[in-house]
Amino acid sequence: MAEPERDVASIIETCDGSIVMETMGVCEEHEACTGPFVVLYQRGLRSNPRTVQRSHHNLLSSFKIKCTGVGMANVPWRNFSWISKDREHAYVDKAECTACGSSDCSTLFSNVSVDNIKVAWMHEQGGNLRFQWYVAFTDDGGVLTRVPNSVVTDILKCLAGRKPDVQCTCGRCTHPVMNMTPSSKRGGATGDFCTKAVKLFTAYRSSVHKRVKEEKPSSASEAGTSSSTLPSGTPEHMEEGMCAVCLEDTFVSTSSCIQKKCSLKVCADCHKKTMGLCPLCDRSKLSTSATFQCNVCSSSVRLNDYGFQCITCKKPELCNRCYKSFSQCLSCELNTLDNSDQQRRKKRKTDYPCAC
Repeated sequence: MAEPERDVASIIETCDGSIVMETMGVCEEHEACTGPFVVLYQRGLRSNPRTVQRSHHNLLSSFKIKCTGVGMANVPWRNFSWISKDREHAYVDKAECTACGSSDCSTLFSNVSVDNIKVAWMHEQGGNLRFQWYVAFTDDGGVLTRVPNSVVTDILKCLAGRKPDVQCTCGRCTHPVMNMTPSSKRGGATGDFCTKAVKLFTAYRSSVHKRVKEEKPSSASEAGTSSSTLPSGTPEHMEEGMCAVCLEDTFVSTSSCIQKKCSLKVCADCHKKTMGLCPLCDRSKLSTSATFQCNVCSSSVRLNDYGFQCITCKKPELCNRCYKSFSQCLSCELNTLDNSDQQRRKKRKTDYPCAC
């Protein structure tokens, strides 16, 4: 989502679907404080202090998308919205065509069924999903081949006679394949999908490697860190006093309430445990009635399972599950696609200079 205005403290969706915007400097009681609600945006939220084990292994599949002039990239498992979990259908033999010799000939795909199809997805600039259908032929070394529109149409016609809610056999997704229309059948360019997918998946792999490299030394240094060291995100202007949360005589700060400035004195440890939320002004968000929306999968989770960092921008806007899979937020994904478009436009200007 777009960055809210400077004076917005949080954006909340109430149980009846209405949107409530809290303003900095104002602490108002509203219906979201008493009933279930979802926090769509929260200013000043700190990273979740909970340690979650994750591994970067097996994030990428062995299937690759190849684009002439751009390169080749492994498709992340999470970017398959339809793929058979049965290895028997992972690869399929390519049929022979002696008539035309075209790589787009539908005869080559006569052995392909919906069980062999692999549907890859990515976001377009508006945030909507784009799909493309692929198949892995036996002798192509895992390089995916795009399924022609005519073959897609034939498969969809066959499925139309079956239950309308045909589901992927992977056991994870719940999206009907009938709705996964390839971008080329919706007016989008086929080559455009392949080009952007290769660049996006390559950038994702690079971001994961960078993040893993950064985390290795940090885990070793954290093990030897003294308990007296102030945690990251410590409020400024620390002074001696009693913490309003733990009631300990320690160093406290009145600047911990980023949103509304209630002057409540909180110590650095409690500020970290509450993830930057004010125990007074944001007390409703610390209760079980509040959930927070993940900026990757859009699911709503409890605060304890929210606030994990994106691998690219490191903003704490991910849920526990997306964090484990080294996901990046929607904004970072769209920025990668936008940069890809800018580079392509720049290259076109270079390749085709003005005739004058």
